[in-house]
Amino acid sequence: VKTNRKRIELVNCGRGSEGASMLDVANVQHKEHLGKPVSAIRRTEHRYLIYMDGKTFSGGLLPMTPTGAILLIHPTEFVTLHTRAVMSTGYYAEFSAGKDMCQNISAVLQLMNDDEEGTAKKAAALLEWATAELSMRSVERYMLNMLNAYAKLQRFDVKRSSTLQEVRWSLIRKNVMRH
Repeated sequence: VKTNRKRIELVNCGRGSEGASMLDVANVQHKEHLGKPVSAIRRTEHRYLIYMDGKTFSGGLLPMTPTGAILLIHPTEFVTLHTRAVMSTGYYAEFSAGKDMCQNISAVLQLMNDDEEGTAKKAAALLEWATAELSMRSVERYMLNMLNAYAKLQRFDVKRSSTLQEVRWSLIRKNVMRH
């Protein structure tokens, strides 16, 4: 099995088995939708997006976040930069991937459908957060802060060689403009 067995169960939630009517694939994106992953553009057509880890972790949450959809996320032991950030906002719905996963997801969806105004506010807040916090400028700021924090942990002095040239943005721009 190339993926988490729970993902296979998730796909079956929308098929003709016990979960036949649990997930409406017109509203909920998962791999049952045409049997293939959905493109980033097509994700924006869905009201809900389900995020589930693979065998270890997945980077799939990042492109799902700025779509305007509500994310359904199960608790995970594999925390990435993006899962931690998104989960810290509270702008998502949590489901249990344990026993009766299809019913758990169905119950979460029913709660959100019953509270359309609250669900819409949560989706709008997530989109606003993603637009601000996942911008290239924010990623650059995060990386700079992480590199500076890492540099403070170093226990040696950097000795600059006279033959090396420090890389600066002006040099990068000059190099890019050549091509």
